[in-house]
Amino acid sequence: MKNLRLIPDIHRHEPIVKAGFAYDRELIVLIQPQKGARWSQSLQSWYFLKKEFLLSTFYEAFKGKVFIDYSQLKKSPPTTTQTKKNTKEYTPEIHLPKEYGEQLLLKRYSENTIKTYCSCFLKFKSYYKNRSLDTLSKEEIKTFLLYLIQEKQVSPSTQNQYINAIKFYYEKVLRRPKMIFAIDRPRKEKKLPKILTEQEVFAILKATKKANINKRVYPHMLRHSFATHLLEKGTDIRYIQKLLGHGSSKTTEIYTHVSKKSLANIKSPLDVVIESQNAIKEHDTANEY
Repeated sequence: MKNLRLIPDIHRHEPIVKAGFAYDRELIVLIQPQKGARWSQSLQSWYFLKKEFLLSTFYEAFKGKVFIDYSQLKKSPPTTTQTKKNTKEYTPEIHLPKEYGEQLLLKRYSENTIKTYCSCFLKFKSYYKNRSLDTLSKEEIKTFLLYLIQEKQVSPSTQNQYINAIKFYYEKVLRRPKMIFAIDRPRKEKKLPKILTEQEVFAILKATKKANINKRVYPHMLRHSFATHLLEKGTDIRYIQKLLGHGSSKTTEIYTHVSKKSLANIKSPLDVVIESQNAIKEHDTANEY
């Protein structure tokens, strides 16, 4: 059974009840529809105003599904004086649209993807905190992306995460047509995998400490080496794809760039047969003399 702790606290000078639990999509789905449930970005927690919170109602809603620890509610919450040091000048709190979180759950996105999308979208929403996101133009969205690139200097992969998070809102939540704003996505930097020679692989398997290999060796390098050596031996790339579990042959084709042997040197079966026949004739001719 899942666990949830109810913790008394002070937020914006008001007594609240925080719902403390390890990140869990099912718990979020249960908490969101509860009367008065709110998400605080600063607290990184769901909470209820104490004056509106009814323990009995909350308990009944979660009965049989979640173990609720409410022992701390018997204690007094921290006073305003105690929390004053951590209180900054009041700024409007940025909330994640309820529908945004619901759609992520309905689409069964992974836990990590949900965290990334929510974080990126909240920063986008905060950037335009005094605007309705529904009215933003594609140029204004581009302005935000340029801000990320020029001022925050985010990496291409992080920029892509922001684009995906924003697109999700307009396309999946608002159900607008795809590509309502044109954004040039950064090309993902492609790096060729590092490989070991067959001799180096053998040396590792024989005696790792005495191998004298001047490369940083990691487990996945053996996988790359295995694929490259198969390719160099003339193994059909489709078989290599299946062995490696690649969904697309394009992923496997990266090893054609790593291989030190040119694909142009691979002989067709017909060429092999002709050469074999010529060798036999030469042998027979030599025997006649």
